[in-house]
Amino acid sequence: MANLAPGWIGTVSRPSESLVRGANYLVEHVVLGGEETTVYGPKPASRRQFLKVAILGSVAAVVAACQSAPAAPAATSQPSGAASQPTSAPTSAAATQATSVPTTAANPTAAPAATAAPAPGSVTIEAWQPWSDPPSIKVWQTLVGEFQKAQPQYKINLTNAATTDKTLTAISGGAPPDIFLYWDSTYVGSWSQSGAIINLTSWMHDNQLDSKLAPGALKLVQIGTAYYACPYMTDGYMFMYNKAVFDQENLQPPKTMDDIVELDMKLTKKQGNKLVRVGYHPMYQRYFSAAMVPMWGDQMGGSWYDEENHKITADDPANVKALEWMKGFYDRHGVSEMNNFIAGLGKDGDPTDPFATGLVMMAISGEWRVDGGCCGVGKANPNFTYGLTPVPIDKDHPQFHDANWSTGTAASIPKSAKHGQDALNFLAFLLELDNQIYISDNIVNLPATLEALGAGDKLTNKYVRIFSEYLLTSNKAGNVHVWPGEPVSQQYMDAVVKAEELAVGGKQSPEQALKAVVTQIQPQLDAALKK
Repeated sequence: MANLAPGWIGTVSRPSESLVRGANYLVEHVVLGGEETTVYGPKPASRRQFLKVAILGSVAAVVAACQSAPAAPAATSQPSGAASQPTSAPTSAAATQATSVPTTAANPTAAPAATAAPAPGSVTIEAWQPWSDPPSIKVWQTLVGEFQKAQPQYKINLTNAATTDKTLTAISGGAPPDIFLYWDSTYVGSWSQSGAIINLTSWMHDNQLDSKLAPGALKLVQIGTAYYACPYMTDGYMFMYNKAVFDQENLQPPKTMDDIVELDMKLTKKQGNKLVRVGYHPMYQRYFSAAMVPMWGDQMGGSWYDEENHKITADDPANVKALEWMKGFYDRHGVSEMNNFIAGLGKDGDPTDPFATGLVMMAISGEWRVDGGCCGVGKANPNFTYGLTPVPIDKDHPQFHDANWSTGTAASIPKSAKHGQDALNFLAFLLELDNQIYISDNIVNLPATLEALGAGDKLTNKYVRIFSEYLLTSNKAGNVHVWPGEPVSQQYMDAVVKAEELAVGGKQSPEQALKAVVTQIQPQLDAALKK
């Protein structure tokens, strides 16, 4: 693991230099709605040094949640967040295309190539995207308009609020869009196995996207040696804590998982048998399609899939240890008490936000939870102050100091799309630098390209910039985890979700629950690989 040079420290209202400078990376902020003071850099001699981010996440990243807090067992995708209003429209950077016209992917179900020199508006592309809130829809409408100016032969018919279920139903019914954008890349393995989406490998190679896109985001959509989706945005994760309470009680943010346990015991409060405040709840904000144990398993050096031998490894001892660690919070505070507490939590980003209202003191957070995101904590409490620190590590695995987890949005071409080849031109347009920055600033997600992740001040939302530059650091270190992209990825995560619930609730031991996952999923994987 590279030892990066220490950073700097300074007080700024809008930093003009890189915010990620090495292992002593520190972020402290923010008074939302008031005067903002942000401190970046290493700890002074008297302060605890922060870790670099280390996180897993799985599936879903889905993360990227916008319209509602992740539901406990739901394996459905969550939005990545939306800004209050677009700041500035992207320039139509491609009066001619920035990338070469894509060639047909090497797959028998690939869509037909575009006709030569079509007349203006002669090709209508059906494009479906999942955002439903007005500010995000405006962003997509602006992007469509700029693309049509740059390539007038195309007219895009944009469908908003297109859920994954709706899209897969349309594909199976023979009436799919030409391209669909979705929040959760984790299920690409299952969709590729079913034949719902085409192989994009040759197009991505022809356009050098395998070197331009963030390695972690690419790995998430790679099945074997092939790509069946293309990331157009991504997510990054950090550990958020209630800075006002930490300062009041003279507490330092956690560096290790043991620190989380210690802080949780100090910060959790009860009235009788009722929990009224929790330091850390392992089932709160379950961003990764509900399951959190994959992240903590990775932090402890666990493996979830043996790719060489095609074996499900949910019961890896490190994964079992991680689930035991999660179960410990229930054991200490009471199963029914913990279940009742989380059942009564409000919605992220509104006045009942559990974190911004002081019910939860620490949580893993994605960029959509910061200022500007549709689920940002400032919407609930404009005076709320919070700190960000890398996700704590297991003390026995310091190699994950600079780790992160790749989740987030991608686009695919359905197998029977009428104009799928043409739709790839729109996807290439979204990956241009100006458009990556525009999407990131206005929807509050992270860019998918390495160039945009390192765009510095061009990313005008400073919170997006913090997450972007840290994710870039993680990618450069080759230390970004993903949920395994195998043919039964969706079924596998659903099984892990159930195992997690059974274990923390005391109905099965962590080892029993995860062994049951292997017993359930391995035969499904074997059958899928024989097809």
